[in-house]
Amino acid sequence: MKTKLVMSLAIIVCSLQLQAATKGTVCIESKLEVTADAAQVAESLTTLGLPEQYFSEKLPFTVEATRKTCEISDGLSTLSSTPLPDFPREGDERTIRQERDGWVSEWQQKYIDGEWVTQRFTRYKKQNDEV
Repeated sequence: MKTKLVMSLAIIVCSLQLQAATKGTVCIESKLEVTADAAQVAESLTTLGLPEQYFSEKLPFTVEATRKTCEISDGLSTLSSTPLPDFPREGDERTIRQERDGWVSEWQQKYIDGEWVTQRFTRYKKQNDEV
């Protein structure tokens, strides 16, 4: 029986505040570790055409999501943003990382046209001193 995790893009819910000192566009980049459904992650990885043996739904993995939000500032107000709502937005990025048999696999993806598209795949031997 597979355990499915509901996609909840806020294990760590934080609220960022930025005091805008000047007028213009102010951007906030948010990064957090999120939970994701293993089957959906596995399905999204096939967009690069890599063999499935690099990802296992049965092994633990991490997903770090990144969102850049820009707002126009009047120079007087505080910009507040709760990053990453419960659904991805065009341009969001995420990194999926999984260790297996002493190797670390990383997939960097971007949310494009309603789906996660793998932009880069990296696989390297884990060093003994890595945590």
